[in-house]
Amino acid sequence: MTTAEQSVATVLDGTIAALSTLDHERLLSLEQRIVLIAKSGSINNGALPSLLQRLALLKRMLDETQANLALVTRLHGREGSSTWAR
Repeated sequence: MTTAEQSVATVLDGTIAALSTLDHERLLSLEQRIVLIAKSGSINNGALPSLLQRLALLKRMLDETQANLALVTRLHGREGSSTWAR
């Protein structure tokens, strides 16, 4: 892997870790970093399988997080759910 590809892999791994701990500041920082890498346009196709695996894991995590947040929102919005309303 080239430096750019390793950087993308590191950002994806960091994003997965930050998402699993809901680290908002780290996610914002990683977002800025990936934008800079994307603008450089220096990704080699040979690294794509490894990067796509990380991306697929991240997508699954985001989908599950979205579903969990929707559930929490529904539970919080229910009348008579004093546990979630507090």
